[in-house]
Amino acid sequence: MVVETTPRISIRDLRRQPSWPAIRASGAVDVEIEVDGSVVTSRIELLFNFVRFGERPWLKCPCCGSRRSHLFLRDGHVGCRRCFNLLYREQAIPGCRWKREVAVPALRATRQKSSKRQRRRGKTSSRAHGIA
Repeated sequence: MVVETTPRISIRDLRRQPSWPAIRASGAVDVEIEVDGSVVTSRIELLFNFVRFGERPWLKCPCCGSRRSHLFLRDGHVGCRRCFNLLYREQAIPGCRWKREVAVPALRATRQKSSKRQRRRGKTSSRAHGIA
């Protein structure tokens, strides 16, 4: 399954709801999911991380308990990307253009930088010796 095509719940969307103060005060949100004609209700807890200028809300994954900004709906259950083994489209397509043009060159560039740093360690530059 791919993240882009899976229905999801976002904390940003919840914060935009007119009922956000009530949701925040209750500390949880009830989600109704329709599966094969029957409605399944799931309760998702909210977690808050106190930051410098207030607090940041998170959704608690019902499966693993981790804090997430997005939870996904699949087969009548709610969970995070890791619990459902969801991949992004770029990760799911083997040999795709994104990997060739973006990911691999970026990885090579970081490897070259780190290897240059390792070669420089322990060696004194010519400027330190006064050699022009």
